[in-house]
Amino acid sequence: MENRSEELLALRPLLFLDGGNEKPLEKFQNQVLRPILKYQHELWVLELKQNQFFLQIKEKRWNGAEFRQAIQSGISRSPDLKNRYFGMVTGLMTSDEYSFYLANRTELNKRILSMVIDRILSI
Repeated sequence: MENRSEELLALRPLLFLDGGNEKPLEKFQNQVLRPILKYQHELWVLELKQNQFFLQIKEKRWNGAEFRQAIQSGISRSPDLKNRYFGMVTGLMTSDEYSFYLANRTELNKRILSMVIDRILSI
């Protein structure tokens, strides 16, 4: 299994973030979640182009706050979509990272959704 971890870590882009006195969840977010989300960026773009929910929202041409609220609301109401996002992130975690994720799942899921929404809004 160590080989899998090394391969996963090698896939991730390097992000140069100032990581002074971070709490464990912040450290995990910056060292694990952010690189994974950056690596998966192409999939977020494909999801947006193919997902009927996103296409309907885009047609309404809402301002930034309305658009963000619509995205948050739509993702929250769609367990399938939300779980797909979690799977796109957790599938690229090492065993140790996944164990940490499981121990802190509720808080990390909130962070993942927030970061995914930010990424969607930037596309």
